[in-house]
Amino acid sequence: MLGIVQVLNNNCAIVDLGKGRQALVKGRGGAYQKRKGDQLDNERIEKVMYLATKESQQNLAFLLKDIPINIVTTTYETVDNAKSKYHYNLADFVYVTLADHINPELFILFVLNKIWRKITLVSEKSFFC
Repeated sequence: MLGIVQVLNNNCAIVDLGKGRQALVKGRGGAYQKRKGDQLDNERIEKVMYLATKESQQNLAFLLKDIPINIVTTTYETVDNAKSKYHYNLADFVYVTLADHINPELFILFVLNKIWRKITLVSEKSFFC
């Protein structure tokens, strides 16, 4: 069982690993109705993203202020997969810069998708009228 430091949403939380170490954990409903100080059930944890240094903990705090948690967790998973696949060490700030670049791009895609749907809807209505 891991002690919760901060609940991010129903599926994600920051947990204390002891000795000043923290991790971002993700699992379906793992943090549902949990609060700071509660224990997190290990069986619900699907992914653990370790925050090895104080710098990485600060980077995560920076990300969580401005960027949605799903983008943050996807960024962590992507970078961690690349690290393990290509056996390449990357600096901790890569998580911040990558998430910071992805976030506005996804927002633009979301807006363009909404506009495209409206255009399609209007053109379908005018075609059938």
